[in-house]
Amino acid sequence: MSVGKLSYKGQIVIPKQLREKYGLKPDSNVRITEIDGHIVVIPIFDDPIKDTRGILKKKYPEETLTAGELIKEYREEEKKLEAGKEAKS
Repeated sequence: MSVGKLSYKGQIVIPKQLREKYGLKPDSNVRITEIDGHIVVIPIFDDPIKDTRGILKKKYPEETLTAGELIKEYREEEKKLEAGKEAKS
């Protein structure tokens, strides 16, 4: 999980790993919305079939996780990382 910083203009950098994974290039369009109290960035592609090739590979091929379950998993992962940082301090 990456951490970003919001600029005074409200801008944030999408980490390179995610830009490459989702095929985001300079001047790419994205939709920014709120889902279950979270800010979500959704890529908008000119040719959705061509441009989304490969991004639907699941991290858990044998499981189907809902968005809520994924958010819960990421929160737990983040808590573990924060606990590790505090232990080192």
